[in-house]
Amino acid sequence: MESLREQLLEPSTKLEALQIGADQFEQAMTDEELGPLIAAMAVDQGAVVASSPDPLDAAANTDDPKMAARLVAMAAALEDPELDERIDTLLADAGCAKSTVQGLVRAGVDWFHPALLEQLGDEDVRFGAAWLLARSGADELVEYLADVEDSSAVVDILRAVSVSDGTEWFDEIADWRRHLVEDLSDEDARRIDAALACADPARYARLLLAGDVSDDWLVDDRAVADFLMVHGPTRWAAPLAVFRHVYDSDAFALGASWAVSTSFIEPLQDLDDEQLDPGGAADWIERQPGRVSFQLAQTDDDQFGELLVEAALHETLVRRGVQPPALTGLALSGHPPDAGELDERLKPLEELSMDEPHQRLQLIRTLTDLGRLTRQGAVERADAAPIFERFAGRGDAAKLVARRFDEDRPVGYHGDWGCRGIDALNWQLEAPGPESLLKMAMGGFDGPLDRAGVWREGFEQVRHG
Repeated sequence: MESLREQLLEPSTKLEALQIGADQFEQAMTDEELGPLIAAMAVDQGAVVASSPDPLDAAANTDDPKMAARLVAMAAALEDPELDERIDTLLADAGCAKSTVQGLVRAGVDWFHPALLEQLGDEDVRFGAAWLLARSGADELVEYLADVEDSSAVVDILRAVSVSDGTEWFDEIADWRRHLVEDLSDEDARRIDAALACADPARYARLLLAGDVSDDWLVDDRAVADFLMVHGPTRWAAPLAVFRHVYDSDAFALGASWAVSTSFIEPLQDLDDEQLDPGGAADWIERQPGRVSFQLAQTDDDQFGELLVEAALHETLVRRGVQPPALTGLALSGHPPDAGELDERLKPLEELSMDEPHQRLQLIRTLTDLGRLTRQGAVERADAAPIFERFAGRGDAAKLVARRFDEDRPVGYHGDWGCRGIDALNWQLEAPGPESLLKMAMGGFDGPLDRAGVWREGFEQVRHG
């Protein structure tokens, strides 16, 4: 199996050209590494292993639900009308429905079948069924929602549609928010407000400024991760993962404001690089506040609002491959330090008080930046190690970051549905290595279903560059 693993990780491998026996194929598909990798490659290439058995026969006859989902995803990616009809048959079969829905979502295909509406009543299948219906059965889903009496079930469905096809669903989610306002628990109120933010951040910001919704969802790990998944990666995911891990809710909520503000930068994307100078944040707020209304809605503190706008402008350039100067207070968020410059840049960190959430956030963001620069080869590991050792005594968060640096692994892992999962994804994207393709495949096919799409996109990015 090791030779097959090596073949699959070769960038030039064409899945349909592989020749492996039926027994070896079945063994590979149940393997915790090879199974996700073969499935991810099949979805990416729209092809299957030439000598593999019929994927849907195998899916219907296996007792392994993960293998069944992988096989359905492979079949769905082939875009074969005959296979599509057989997938519909599996969807209508109560014994196969869950793994079939899983496979379709993990493949990222659009799909409609009436049986999906029945599966909305099952908590274990609800997210996947709603995700598919939002894209391919919107009218039927709206009609179904009108008869649902359990407000938490409605919120579950609205969350799924917000991350599936949110912009088209904003008005529907807002209508349900108004309709359910008296019946929602505090948790469900946060979840539906997060769904509105995911669906259309700019319109959500107007509701927030009017006092019609709340930003309390920024304390919710899953909700923040939903937003980052939908609107794009940000380096703030790393400190969020740390604070979630050590249960520092104050620093997490503060970091979440930075994270979502730098994730949603769509209104800035049509501008030239020269127009995006982060140092001109104050001018932006005065001249074009509409473009940064989401960032400004995060706070009523003018100074903090300016910093969030600065960070959004900075992030827009970073995503374009342009590295602007460091953000205010974040010494390693800009150009990497020259040799011998590291200690001088980090000297201000010595004065930080760990009693203040914003200063804990400043320290941890800087340390996670240092870890990223080290993995990317911009800072020598021998130069970085004493820095982590020096600050490891500054609380649980700093200790955790130092330990993960020593272990050379992220705080998060692909099986986490919150910001730790997003951090694990970013870790691979920031410095792709030989195993990154494997990690992306495992995230897409063995990780939480609601994160399958972002891991699938990561797989494509690593494989195709």
